[in-house]
Amino acid sequence: YANDPIYEVEDGLELLWSLSLRERKGVDLIACPTCGRIQVDLFTLVQDVRRQLADEIEVPMKVAVMGCVVNGPGEAEGADVAVFAGDRRGIIYVQGERVANVPEEEILSRLLKECRDLQARVRDGSGALGEKKVEIVPPDPIGELGSGVEKIAAGQVERITPIRIDRGS
Repeated sequence: YANDPIYEVEDGLELLWSLSLRERKGVDLIACPTCGRIQVDLFTLVQDVRRQLADEIEVPMKVAVMGCVVNGPGEAEGADVAVFAGDRRGIIYVQGERVANVPEEEILSRLLKECRDLQARVRDGSGALGEKKVEIVPPDPIGELGSGVEKIAAGQVERITPIRIDRGS
């Protein structure tokens, strides 16, 4: 496809990193391939994360941006920082430990903060990359992202009135 040649350079570097022929500097961004479960603007989020972390993060951390809590935890295995988005929210993990559950508009800023904080810990020797404190367990989507009752009460979902069927006598 026709595009800016800079993408060819980025792809070439990615190939070298993947083949261990060049040392990675900065973020190894993992993003889900997307499916019908996406409930946030994942495409914009991934590009914003990519652009901002490229300027700020120098340690070779793995960052995962996943569009759902169903496959996200498995796809993000080994990530130093991860977000699983759904229902206009994001659940953020650092080294396997859940640290936040934020609304969609706060996902980017909180994810960037966690990446900066981890980089600072790595640099001062109080943290290390690739160390998981716990295994990432898929969160309970109902409990984490809100039940139908909560959504109805908040006016986010239309209340459905049951239909009575008269079966006669």
